[in-house]
Amino acid sequence: MKRLTLCLGVVALLMLLGVVAGWLFMPATIHYHLFADEPSLNSVLAEQVVPGDSIARVVRLLGTGTAISESETQRLLGVIASFRRQTPGSTPLGVEPDDQFLGYEAAVMTIYLQFRNDRLINFEPRNFEHPADLRMIGP
Repeated sequence: MKRLTLCLGVVALLMLLGVVAGWLFMPATIHYHLFADEPSLNSVLAEQVVPGDSIARVVRLLGTGTAISESETQRLLGVIASFRRQTPGSTPLGVEPDDQFLGYEAAVMTIYLQFRNDRLINFEPRNFEHPADLRMIGP
């Protein structure tokens, strides 16, 4: 009986260690899918998403995101155009009426990724390495 109890204790400890190790070494993409938290979103954007990625690749990494309405798209086009005038070079490819946007939520913020012809544009991974340095823009 003591031997069985010892074996069950060892098995439980090994399972617990496996869970802890899995938690500590969980890829950021999986962590974002599970928790939609800002640190894992920033990590994926900084380390795995690159300009020119297809919508399908971004969806594989981050999930489907939130497609935005036509009125929200028009608002974003205006915000980006205004931001571009204020900070030349920030959005080198500008905006066009048929650009698509996918929103990815994390805590109290949403990051919108801009696609043109199925490719990610106006995206700089370095902006997500130190997210506290990001400047929030809005209308």
